[in-house]
Amino acid sequence: MKRAVASLFALCLLPAVSTALAQGNRAVSETNGEGAFRYTEGGTIDAAANINLPIGDLLGAVLGVSLVEDDDTDGYGYFAGLFARDFQIGHVGVVGSFEELDVDDRDVELTTWEVRGAVYLGNADVFASWAHLDVDPGRLREDSIGSAGAAWYVQPDVRLFGALGFDDANDTYTVGLEVQPDVFDQRASLRFDYTDGDETDGTVSAAFRYFFATPKTLQTRMREDVFF
Repeated sequence: MKRAVASLFALCLLPAVSTALAQGNRAVSETNGEGAFRYTEGGTIDAAANINLPIGDLLGAVLGVSLVEDDDTDGYGYFAGLFARDFQIGHVGVVGSFEELDVDDRDVELTTWEVRGAVYLGNADVFASWAHLDVDPGRLREDSIGSAGAAWYVQPDVRLFGALGFDDANDTYTVGLEVQPDVFDQRASLRFDYTDGDETDGTVSAAFRYFFATPKTLQTRMREDVFF
């Protein structure tokens, strides 16, 4: 199932890459940054900061750092990605991350390689990802996980979304809402998620994202600045 979703989505993204190559569109409208803070029911707190960079006419890059803390886990990580995008069609790219975690007083290293892509369809986005995870020491776990979902912009600053997560141990689903209120002058958003799954209790999370960038609608920002 996971392989079929990944293969089908890769075929859908081929027009985005070929069009961007032919037209020379930028993958990121301008250099911009983002800071995010999220709280998940149960006491998990995580934060991240990143910068998005245009590279020539076709490519964009993302560089960032992350922190996480809960009752039995704390740690930090960093990530980097490279992607191609056409503002009218979609994007596709790869991101790698490395995390050093203290889990129940045991040092754990998590390395992840992930392919992400999205297709823009009017006021909707269709997106998917495929990731490979290695957990050390001693390769405690090696796994591949995938996801696929869609989002709908009810208004340019209101985004509803849902996604399915595919994992041999725990399939999940997520639904959520992201809003960019007027009070933040189109520079910040509030996001709310609900996630449940086969081996996961239903949890709610809330996040605040601040964008160090030119004010613009959430729909425009997601399609011109952010790699998701």
